[in-house]
Amino acid sequence: MILNDLFSKIEPSWVQVPDSRKPTDAVSLMSVVRIRRNIEGFPFPGKCSKSELYDSAAIALGNIGRSEAWQDCDFRMIDSLDLLSRNLLRELKMITPQFAQGGAGRFFLRDSDGAASCMVNEEDHISIAATAPGLDLESAREQVEFLEASIDLDLARDTVLGY
Repeated sequence: MILNDLFSKIEPSWVQVPDSRKPTDAVSLMSVVRIRRNIEGFPFPGKCSKSELYDSAAIALGNIGRSEAWQDCDFRMIDSLDLLSRNLLRELKMITPQFAQGGAGRFFLRDSDGAASCMVNEEDHISIAATAPGLDLESAREQVEFLEASIDLDLARDTVLGY
């Protein structure tokens, strides 16, 4: 079953109860920071043909695969996941509802502890997210910036549109 395989090692840190609190009075909060980037020479994924989606995914996944920061990650084509797995990823804030619908050239990556993830070809070519327990936006931001910097991609930049 895909669900057991995909989530066998994940126990998100933001749902763990600190030792000083009882499970019955705990409220789980998490911070999510997401960076979205596009690859130079490709239209936005919503305007890409199927072959362009697969080509941009090949470039992104190839560069991610060469990055030491992403060595301990699991990646899947989103269409290969069952509905239950997709819904759980949505609940964990690793993917968006739009991405959960699947489609050509769409891949999902996550690190071994479930604190960082990457969607390939969602609204942008790369969407990296990091989560942290509570209201710790700073450590989530540092993690997502580190992961972005570790991927050597030619990013699209425009003086008006940005990345």
